[in-house]
Amino acid sequence: ERFFTDRGLIIGRVFVDLNGNRMPDHGEPGLSRVAVYTDTAIMAITDEEGKFVIPEVASGEHVVRIDLSTLPGGYRVVAIDNANAGTAKSRFCTLPKGGIAKANFAVLGTGATTGSSQDGTPLIKRQETQRR
Repeated sequence: ERFFTDRGLIIGRVFVDLNGNRMPDHGEPGLSRVAVYTDTAIMAITDEEGKFVIPEVASGEHVVRIDLSTLPGGYRVVAIDNANAGTAKSRFCTLPKGGIAKANFAVLGTGATTGSSQDGTPLIKRQETQRR
């Protein structure tokens, strides 16, 4: 088992931005059962706090996207900043070797905070690793 690796984690949260500051703050609820995925088709489903973890991601530049079809009714994604691929449903992130990158998504709206992704283990596709 390797101790040092070039793979890392992408973490984040899908949250209801109650105060409009585009940052997840104490007391702002998360949206559960929302699917997020990377540009390399690694997916995760948010937990009851809206948090997700995508493990075993190769270091480098990535685009993380939210699957709009899994958002609960009454919500829409809003851009946090301009670090996106031209739409609020995407976030650019740079993952250092063996490190952690963050990709949060702010949403506005009202209603139930449970999305439509399936219950159970997050859908994760491990990237193929090259042995040297």
